[in-house]
Amino acid sequence: MSQPKAMQVKPLVSSVNEQDFTSNPIPLSTILFTTFVGIFFGIAYIANQDVPGVGLFLLIPSVWFCGAFLSMHRLRVNHTMDELVFDSIFLGCRYWRKRKKLSDSLYLRCHKTVSTDENNQTSTHYIYIIHGNSGKKRDWKLNISNMMRGKPNNNKAKEIAKSIGIKFKSR
Repeated sequence: MSQPKAMQVKPLVSSVNEQDFTSNPIPLSTILFTTFVGIFFGIAYIANQDVPGVGLFLLIPSVWFCGAFLSMHRLRVNHTMDELVFDSIFLGCRYWRKRKKLSDSLYLRCHKTVSTDENNQTSTHYIYIIHGNSGKKRDWKLNISNMMRGKPNNNKAKEIAKSIGIKFKSR
């Protein structure tokens, strides 16, 4: 027997009111490279235990390096709570969170940077930043470039801007 319409329960938050965007999966080559670097610095730490400062000096950058490249990043757009939350997660533990008021968001900008090294090889980096203003000349920026790693993700950025309700600008 089906429930009368008055008894049917609707979900409190629909997909229109809350959306999650996550970073692209980490390539296997990156996982293998960071594992190699971690093992290298771990061996260097064990080999230099007679001089405690040197081993610790080598271990701290190794942990940071591995954590930065193997982290997953998530942007949560929640219109019901009027918040924009950017999380960085490593091995299931959130180590960094940034919250902003969603209604204060102004636009999402993509900035393309091209650099050339001494061998005339060029590399292109894309920086994605959500700009906002919380009143009284208090401008804020939320860098979501870590979430957009890999190839340029203008389609994903446009989808995020549409979800937030702001313009997407590209330079």
